[in-house]
Amino acid sequence: MDYTIITITLLLALFVLLGGGVWVALSLLGVGIIGMELFGGAPAGSILASTNWAHSASWTLTALPLFIWMGEILYRTRLSEDMFNGLAPWMRGMPGRLLHVNVFGCGLFAAVSGSSAATAATIGRPVHRRYPAGPAAAGDLQRLSDALGRLQSQQAARGG
Repeated sequence: MDYTIITITLLLALFVLLGGGVWVALSLLGVGIIGMELFGGAPAGSILASTNWAHSASWTLTALPLFIWMGEILYRTRLSEDMFNGLAPWMRGMPGRLLHVNVFGCGLFAAVSGSSAATAATIGRPVHRRYPAGPAAAGDLQRLSDALGRLQSQQAARGG
């Protein structure tokens, strides 16, 4: 079949679905199913089922929730607050003490946990609660802790 007919048919189906108020993701899924059923050689249901199973049944997806759970456990045990209480006197003489304590704490926590997700989830909470800063500084601190945790975990993964 000619590619222009396939393109016009699928674009028409996409515009009908979008014009009917269907969400964009579901419209794209519908157009994909229509394309596979009308113009493909294999049944769309078995292809979608096997593809979804292959992508969702991987051990990679189990690691992130476990790292976040580890960060939550460490947060509930007040380890991060105790760490900040221990680091704060060391940085007392520096201007911007909160930033320095956060950077040093993120480095320590990322080195111990090995996860940027756990570092970002655990470090951000006690800092913002204990040392109130503006919303811009709070977002910057959260991004800094995530970036530093990511660098630490990549360094550890390389064996360095």
